[in-house]
Amino acid sequence: MSKIPNGALNSRSRTHGSFIHFVCNGGYQLIGASNATCKDGRWSEKLPQCTAICRKIFSIKNGKVIESGTLEGDEIHFICNENYLLVGENVLRCTNNGRWNASEPKCKGDQKSI
Repeated sequence: MSKIPNGALNSRSRTHGSFIHFVCNGGYQLIGASNATCKDGRWSEKLPQCTAICRKIFSIKNGKVIESGTLEGDEIHFICNENYLLVGENVLRCTNNGRWNASEPKCKGDQKSI
């Protein structure tokens, strides 16, 4: 069985009946089976992936957060309350290094009256 990018295998044995356990490095989540057994020269499961996890953003002052998740490729959307303007990106995407692709935006009070 091959190596897992951003993770590890806990066994090097490849004999019939041997058992292997997959783990991901910190900041990554395992997608797929966490264990496999060698049967008739094949592993019982496909090689899993270790996907980056971005920091959860719970709220934005004077607005709301619409989140699809915090895994690599997931997006988070920001909407400001009425009479507030969004400064920054309204959509952030979780990148493969476990960081959002831009800084968190802010909702600023509307500057209409002069």
